[in-house]
Amino acid sequence: MNDIFNLILSEKIKWTPTNDEEFTFSSIYKGKLVKLRMNDFPDEPLCTLFINNEERDVDEFPENWSLLKRRTP
Repeated sequence: MNDIFNLILSEKIKWTPTNDEEFTFSSIYKGKLVKLRMNDFPDEPLCTLFINNEERDVDEFPENWSLLKRRTP
């Protein structure tokens, strides 16, 4: 499973905001739903990447990731 995490970290990914309070962003990568949770940085890693039941902490965003801003009412 580490291989898919490494691929996602090296690929161009367009993240879409969600309405889920726990998982702030999501994307589809090679047919798999990938979720991104923003953490309490700097006390915790910047974010955590989730694929299926696996997770990996990320300390800085790859330059090739695009995060769209959440709309606020």
